[in-house]
Amino acid sequence: MDCRDANTVTEEHPESQPEKAYTSAGEYQVLAKTNEQGEELSAHEKAILLLKPDALERNVGEYAFKDVLKGLLDGAQVSIVQQSEVQLNEDQVHAIYPVIDEPSEYGDQWKQDVIDHLTSEPVEVIVVEGQDLQHKLQTLKYYIRDRLTDRSAQEGLVVKNLLHVTDADEFEDTYDTIFNAEPDSGADS
Repeated sequence: MDCRDANTVTEEHPESQPEKAYTSAGEYQVLAKTNEQGEELSAHEKAILLLKPDALERNVGEYAFKDVLKGLLDGAQVSIVQQSEVQLNEDQVHAIYPVIDEPSEYGDQWKQDVIDHLTSEPVEVIVVEGQDLQHKLQTLKYYIRDRLTDRSAQEGLVVKNLLHVTDADEFEDTYDTIFNAEPDSGADS
């Protein structure tokens, strides 16, 4: 089905957010980015999806969130090339979220909340690749935030969304941070 046909409802977002597309039945569709001539733009890319601890505990109906996500990725023609459960340490969280080290007008408590949340339990790290990947992943991220994040469970300023998606320029550094990190000095050898 062409996601631009009459059965598809699209919504434009501000430029910082991707376009969403839902069929009239509420099913998710990825809209391809096109140039002015209507030709589909594509670039083969890799990215990391970080499923936060609450995502691993969450079900969507009778299905585990990560299984639903895999279905969405498959539907968007995004391939999973590596998947691991990882226990992040504080240094890794700082490296993945450098904004934690920047001054904030909201104070510092939210920063510790983010660190505590991401180091409290293992996270699922999924390495994906595909054409026009960043556009597809941002579309998926906003779809998930709109449809699946439980806003009533949020506390304070920490947005406990279910998924972090690396930007194109963050992939290599984030991959090294997660998979090539030195173990904590207090860990047993």
